[in-house]
Amino acid sequence: MTRLCAIAATVVALAASGVATTVVSPQQPARAAESSGGGAVRMNQIQFLGAHNAYHREMQGVELAESIKIDPGYPSWGFYSHASIPDLLGRQNIRSVELDLLPDPKGGLYRHPLARKRAGLGPIDDPAMAAPGMKVLHVADQDYNSTCRTLVSCMQQVRTWSRANRQHVPIIFQLELKQTDDRWERLGGAESPPWDPALLDDIDREIRSVFSETELITADDLRRPGLTLEQSVLTRGWPTLDSARGKVMFFFDNGGPGAIRDNDRKLER
Repeated sequence: MTRLCAIAATVVALAASGVATTVVSPQQPARAAESSGGGAVRMNQIQFLGAHNAYHREMQGVELAESIKIDPGYPSWGFYSHASIPDLLGRQNIRSVELDLLPDPKGGLYRHPLARKRAGLGPIDDPAMAAPGMKVLHVADQDYNSTCRTLVSCMQQVRTWSRANRQHVPIIFQLELKQTDDRWERLGGAESPPWDPALLDDIDREIRSVFSETELITADDLRRPGLTLEQSVLTRGWPTLDSARGKVMFFFDNGGPGAIRDNDRKLER
């Protein structure tokens, strides 16, 4: 089965086609739509709002004090909070959620972050943090408060809202794969394993455990017989908006030449 993380493959389509995922002007129709003679609006010809770090909640109390000691610049980049993901989708009309993922294949790796240790607090009191699976947090050990701590729980919130609002335009999951900071590792913080194909397969399994095939837009949905993914998008275009309603799509936003697509070498931190 082609890896949905062919999320990795999907990002090839996004990058290669030159199509922006969050703001595309309807006044600039896709070349593919013109060449195919189709008059229907395509999913890449709409404008919508996205939330960066859509899960994020700022640190509080003694944990905040310790986070500032770890990095005095924290207030300049960590002092903001989002509403819950259902509120972002429903009340704020967000249609793109960006999530930061850290791998935790054995479970418990980020359960006792450095700021809590230094504040004399115990581990995070959430069973999900002790279980294996992708964790959603901004900076391990320093800026880790989240409205949904795992990829699965974040996706479940989107799925519940999506199934109650079947006619929504496609919801984009923008995933950034992160690793722990070696500065905090030297202070006694967590050390995440490097990303590899097995961990990408874990992401794929988690996605498919939440969303059905009919709820997903994947690279295989875009690829045409005899054409590469890039050629398919450039010549045949993206799905029509009507056909994409009620669905979700995933892509990675990690930089570096081939870092996610090839993924046979360690990703940049």
